[in-house]
Amino acid sequence: MKLYEQFKNLKLEDNSKFYLFHSGIFYIFLDKDAVELAPLLNLKILPFTKEIVKCGFPQKSFSKYKDILDDNKINYQIIENNIDKKEELKLKNNFKEQELEIIKMIKKIDICKLTPLEAFNILVKLKEKVDYE
Repeated sequence: MKLYEQFKNLKLEDNSKFYLFHSGIFYIFLDKDAVELAPLLNLKILPFTKEIVKCGFPQKSFSKYKDILDDNKINYQIIENNIDKKEELKLKNNFKEQELEIIKMIKKIDICKLTPLEAFNILVKLKEKVDYE
């Protein structure tokens, strides 16, 4: 949600600009910016959260979309989102711990003795763990 907070603050500073976030290997527009620019860029609008939408493209396609934005004289600013190295390491460690928990859970399952309902419940638990991250 940090990204959206940053988006809202930037919009308060200058609502006339479109903010293009470089996040990982993608560039994304959020909320109203996404809704307005998706048709121009021929991008799908997807959920960012339950209430917020996004559209985006991989960084390898940057020049294509930059040309479209520039040709249409779109006032945009690229926002680089570099995660602090400590934060990145913390996220990786948390992810590894989560993976180990899931692997241990799966190893304990005796598939031959599983009822369909038990299998379903296990999948629900796994999905909750994955969605939590």
